[in-house]
Amino acid sequence: MSYDQAASKIRQKIRYFTTESFVLRILSRLHKEHDMGEAFKRPWILCLAIDWALELDPIAGAREATQKDVQPILQSMWELQGKAMGIEKEKDIWLSLRAFLLSQLRFQVPQITHSFFLLRLYTIMSQLGFKQSFTEDFKKATGVDLEDFFLFAIWIVNYFSDTKNKNLTLGQILVNFHPALSIESISKILKLVGSTIPGLKALAQPLQLPLRPETYFYEPLLIKKPLILLDIHISHAHPYIVSIGISEFVLRTLKAVDTQRFQKKFTKSFESYVGTTLGEFNFTYITEDDINDTYKQHKRQGKVIDFLHQNNGSSVFIDAKGVEPKEKLLVTDSTRMLKDKLRDNLLSGVTQGSRCAQILGDIAYEDLAPYENRYSIVVTHQDFYCGSGSKLVQYLGEELSHKVTEASNGQFPIENIHFFSIADFEGMVAVCFEAGKDIAEFLDFCTEQEKEPATQTFDMRQRIEAFASIHNLQNASPIGTQLLQSNVEKLLSTLNKKFTHSRKNWGTEPKKIRQFYQAVAQLEQALKSRL
Repeated sequence: MSYDQAASKIRQKIRYFTTESFVLRILSRLHKEHDMGEAFKRPWILCLAIDWALELDPIAGAREATQKDVQPILQSMWELQGKAMGIEKEKDIWLSLRAFLLSQLRFQVPQITHSFFLLRLYTIMSQLGFKQSFTEDFKKATGVDLEDFFLFAIWIVNYFSDTKNKNLTLGQILVNFHPALSIESISKILKLVGSTIPGLKALAQPLQLPLRPETYFYEPLLIKKPLILLDIHISHAHPYIVSIGISEFVLRTLKAVDTQRFQKKFTKSFESYVGTTLGEFNFTYITEDDINDTYKQHKRQGKVIDFLHQNNGSSVFIDAKGVEPKEKLLVTDSTRMLKDKLRDNLLSGVTQGSRCAQILGDIAYEDLAPYENRYSIVVTHQDFYCGSGSKLVQYLGEELSHKVTEASNGQFPIENIHFFSIADFEGMVAVCFEAGKDIAEFLDFCTEQEKEPATQTFDMRQRIEAFASIHNLQNASPIGTQLLQSNVEKLLSTLNKKFTHSRKNWGTEPKKIRQFYQAVAQLEQALKSRL
């Protein structure tokens, strides 16, 4: 039986139940603690079940779902993953395995990683020379002040990161945020990143038929509206969905205003943040401006790299790409699509490094390392989960792996090419600093670990933790920077002022109690109106 046939049979069973009852049964499972840990809840399967329920129309006479009804459907969906991965076919399954692992990893990484993604986004967008543009564009698109949005978002993310907190009442929101924020502003924010179940159903797009296996690994629909508006309280599916969904809303909104303008400014601010990360941990570097000056002195022109770090006979070419992977890139089992989607980001970053290395080699640039001691790092805003040049060659297969070779242009070994998300880049330079090691030593460690199946990993964070372990570091998985922490402290200070101002407004006197219930009713009514 094909994936399409097997999935269609399961999806037909979902149609026997009303959408709201089915979704609520799944949400209750997502909120329930599991004795064996988060992974045993299989949250990625539960979110897929919600997606299918929202997409499908119930049959005439559909009934209310019970937990007993839901269980066999979820089990069938779990068993479907083999067909989704294509393990029954005789083919290279590396890309399918990548999609399978990623769909689970999203829900299993520590919540601090997701929370820091939001906080880092705020930090990148708040840097001098960039904040005003982002603030103006966000206000224009949403009618909400960007600072107020982040303050509210950070509180929401922190609240739901505690797994004991399943729901948030409108009263809790008002006690903390009103009148510091107007009811109109609170309502706007909630509707921007939240929706009722009928609203989510309207948002769901029917999957194309026949059903393709990669759709099994799609990001949850709830990423687009991570808060679920239920009568007089707010719910959610998973802390990961809340933090990433809210962050992606900011990115999506600003890109929609003017994609090129946003990308240009965000990329420059992102580059600045990468430089700050290196500087905070005492890793010296020269910038693209320095390299361009060197080119001019030698009457040369060509591609430059954002940062060149040289130490102890090694040269590390670092290119910062303030980009996020398209969803299809993360779930595809097509090597050609992977190659096409990487051309303008990861492969472009490697190409910039190799062309720069070639020119610097031609002019005998001081201390430029020999071929075997040159490294290429491409740092992206979000993880592309490609790991290294060697791993990318494996993903692309024999037919297309030459694209990596072409990008490296004979300037550094394929195994010396590495891809980092900014979160992992922060962690990597932090453990190198604490261990008193060069960046090149960490990269060599990665290469050695990749040679043996027993020490291969899918996630760079695991490599960072292994490196920290062999060097007996107290913090095996650092994240963030001093700049980020400083911004967090400022945000929390502002947030506390909002709380203090709002809480002073409420009391136990009859008049205040009446005003409070009136405010709850006003917010409830505002949430029912159109955005």
